[in-house]
Amino acid sequence: MAGFLSIIKMDADKARKAGEKQKAISLITLYSEAKMIGKDDGDRDTTDDEVLGTIQKFIKNINELISHPCNEEFKEIALKEKTLYENYLPEQLTEEELEIIIKDECDSWPEKLSIGDIMKFLKQDFANQYDSKLASTVARKVLL
Repeated sequence: MAGFLSIIKMDADKARKAGEKQKAISLITLYSEAKMIGKDDGDRDTTDDEVLGTIQKFIKNINELISHPCNEEFKEIALKEKTLYENYLPEQLTEEELEIIIKDECDSWPEKLSIGDIMKFLKQDFANQYDSKLASTVARKVLL
């Protein structure tokens, strides 16, 4: 079992034993979704990058849900769940850090890079460490 997946499973068990029902449910849901990625792809272990991608997907879904009008109780629960998931993500690169990384990469190539080239580079070397929307915005700014 992958490292992050093991940690999520242990934390879910701890939450369940501590009577933290909502936390346990949220973590078991995350664990199950992430575990199915490997299981559906030849019954292999899910990689840490795939687990982190699942966490980011969950956070994105929560952000979309709370961007629409909803009752305050639902919003409060969703924000707690989002915070719970964010605790499993590595620290995200800031706009300034992304700008430096992107400028350095652009300077290392003899020809001008496209946004697609930059995003491919970021995904390859900095997977799950940045917000893709922010990275795209920074890349556009750097390429101007």
